[in-house]
Amino acid sequence: MIYHHILCISGMGGVLVMGVSGSEINALIFVAEITNPLLQIRWFLRDMGHYEGMAGEVVDTLFVLLFLGLRIGGGVWIVLAVLTSAKPNWEVKAGVLLMYFVSIVFAWDIVKFVKRKMMKKYEACRKERTERERSKSNGHVLGHQTNHDTQPTNGVL
Repeated sequence: MIYHHILCISGMGGVLVMGVSGSEINALIFVAEITNPLLQIRWFLRDMGHYEGMAGEVVDTLFVLLFLGLRIGGGVWIVLAVLTSAKPNWEVKAGVLLMYFVSIVFAWDIVKFVKRKMMKKYEACRKERTERERSKSNGHVLGHQTNHDTQPTNGVL
């Protein structure tokens, strides 16, 4: 996270000093910070104890979709536009590439977060299903009879 902020501040300061590529840096900063309000909402939900529920799910889903769609998908478009343009100098091009690399690292962490969250949901669903099956069997293990034509032998073969 610190690299992200250092790159943003350096990029904005650099284009102010050089007097070039302001629109490129603005586009990059916009895409890089578009998900920030959702992170803040997530923090507030956690702090107030309302994260576990529908609100937390909506915020997390929107965050993941916006991050992957804009920062990764839109980021490719910005990186290609900057790299293929003759106007930005090499410092701006290097900064844009570095910023995109940081977004890729964040995306990796987000994919791991989604995977952990989905596994927790899967395990909870599996546990709930097991509990339902136990309650239906009244605490007894349900036996499986393989041959339906035979009569029970009362333990005698």
